[in-house]
Amino acid sequence: MEVTSEMMKLIVEWCDYHKRMPHHWDDRVGWFPLRPSAMIRWQRKYMNKCTPQQLLQLVTVADALKIGSLLHRGCEAIADTLKGQTTEQMRETWNIVDDTTEEDRKEQDEWKAQKLKELAQLEKQKFRARRSRKC
Repeated sequence: MEVTSEMMKLIVEWCDYHKRMPHHWDDRVGWFPLRPSAMIRWQRKYMNKCTPQQLLQLVTVADALKIGSLLHRGCEAIADTLKGQTTEQMRETWNIVDDTTEEDRKEQDEWKAQKLKELAQLEKQKFRARRSRKC
């Protein structure tokens, strides 16, 4: 894995901040930050300055270096960028090529139609069961 100097600076910044953040020991959760709200604000600001491609690389490097907090927050940041996006928007944001063939689309459409039919049958059964209980 090739890591750029820019990426290393981001990683060192993360580690440096968390090293300086005062913590205390709690028997239930282990080391816990004394000012969690300040830390969360800093982490959000840190993640917001990263591009989607940087987030992916951060998560990959954090996993390789076993930096759990960076891995966790990076995955959360990636998930946040996906919320509310259509499939096309996700592909555009993350540079994902749509390799779905026409045959795949037909299979997906058939599967959806079958599932909708099954769902409609279940709803009919529920309706009949409720109606028969009322009588």
